[in-house]
Amino acid sequence: MKAIFAVQGPSGAAPGERQQMLERSRRLLEQAGASETVRIDVPARGAEEVGEGGVLRSGVEPLVPALQSGSLFGDRLGVEVVDAQSLQKMEADVVVELLDRMDPEAVFVVFVTAGSLPSSLAKKVKAVGEVITVKKIREQDANDWLFAQIKNRNLRVRPDAVAALLRKFGSDVAAMAQALDQLTGLEEVTIDEVNVRFANRPDEPIWHYADAVSAGDVGQALRRLSDFLVHGHPLRSEEHTSELQSHSFISYAVFCLKKKSTRSPRMVRSIASAPRASPRPSVPA
Repeated sequence: MKAIFAVQGPSGAAPGERQQMLERSRRLLEQAGASETVRIDVPARGAEEVGEGGVLRSGVEPLVPALQSGSLFGDRLGVEVVDAQSLQKMEADVVVELLDRMDPEAVFVVFVTAGSLPSSLAKKVKAVGEVITVKKIREQDANDWLFAQIKNRNLRVRPDAVAALLRKFGSDVAAMAQALDQLTGLEEVTIDEVNVRFANRPDEPIWHYADAVSAGDVGQALRRLSDFLVHGHPLRSEEHTSELQSHSFISYAVFCLKKKSTRSPRMVRSIASAPRASPRPSVPA
């Protein structure tokens, strides 16, 4: 088994696709026999300042000792680099040099990337490693996934309840898995049960975003905001704008984050106090 892998999903991977990418990475690390795993979450490009070395951002710097040392217990160390597509060119070049000197018996590395890796790193992985592709999840894929999960979990789900789950979550199998976790144990899942429990998505991304802003974590907050606006929420577009108020408000939020403005807490309070969108009336299957 090779010591370098890339798990490549679609650009702008949705939560369900991202879950599959991370699950595939986890299985690879288990197959490689990694006794422990160091996870590096690459910040979005431009989200952090370059560190003391003048090349790597602080969120990327832990890659250096991880790829150089191996496990403290003498076993194989797993290194998981998440959002590797966000590595800047100079960072990717440094990673390539580290891979040239890496001991494949001591270290196993997986780059999890939504879209293409930076060119120098992509060439290196293709030459000495292996690329595993996770395809974009279509509606039919989500339908097949849901029926397989219902069977595996021994759930009794009425046909109209199945249709309601697919309407509410679309191709977001990550959110659908959370929904099924809540439904497990019911004697029978009905459409009323689905509508009552999941008027909104179980995992509300806007609160994760507000928490990141409040904590001053600029990179995490920008990623959460991007997830929410682009692909992370299955509600209708008018409900998106109802929760975030307006595009000008969003621009102000990003400005506060990038400038680390002292007004950011006020922005968080404004988001938290915004009126919640009312769920749409359910349409019978």
